[in-house]
Amino acid sequence: MNILFAENSLKEISELNQETIKDLALDEIIDHIARGDGEKRIIRDVFRKIPLDMADVTFRQQILSDLMANEGLTEDLTEILDQIKALKEFETMKMALLHQEDSLYVLLEKLRELSVYVNVSEDIVKCLKKYNVKADGLLKILDHLDKVVSDEWFEQSKTDINKMLEELSNVRSAMVGVNFTADLNIEEVSVVEFLPHRIRSKYKIAEIAASMGNIVNTGSSANSMGHRM
Repeated sequence: MNILFAENSLKEISELNQETIKDLALDEIIDHIARGDGEKRIIRDVFRKIPLDMADVTFRQQILSDLMANEGLTEDLTEILDQIKALKEFETMKMALLHQEDSLYVLLEKLRELSVYVNVSEDIVKCLKKYNVKADGLLKILDHLDKVVSDEWFEQSKTDINKMLEELSNVRSAMVGVNFTADLNIEEVSVVEFLPHRIRSKYKIAEIAASMGNIVNTGSSANSMGHRM
């Protein structure tokens, strides 16, 4: 969905040069209305690209008219915008976590991202239905998202996501399965079950080894600190 160009638009624009931007005091206007450097870059990019098609100009004017006629609409959409920013942050984090695709942390992040997407979709529908919007751009967004959130799979997915988030957020430990080769080299390690409490091995030697490992690691850290002093 696009709220800058009308349907079937060729998206033809004319870019303002720096001198014109200065003459119109666009930077000062943007500094006054934007929150943070990220918003400034986005708004500045929109302001300096003037649509050439009158249909695109009218399209934007309709949306602006709805926003100006409904002060509450602007406030509600501003709050939703913070959630949309969160979605963009999740997208950025994906690149940093590509090498951890099998980790519990990545699974939780993906579920949180889906949860935000669900909330954003529902909040936009509620917001646009609350006000008497008339702009074609806003009405098309409302129609599209209303069909999405009204679908049976959406409600079921929402329930599943919330349930999984609740269960995984309470995880305190995991039962791990280890596959060995014939000569007892570790071949594969996989999580068998997540548990909300500390598990104990049925083999006492395993717990002793784990405890010794913690003591050794702690001692090594202390020695390292001592060498640095």
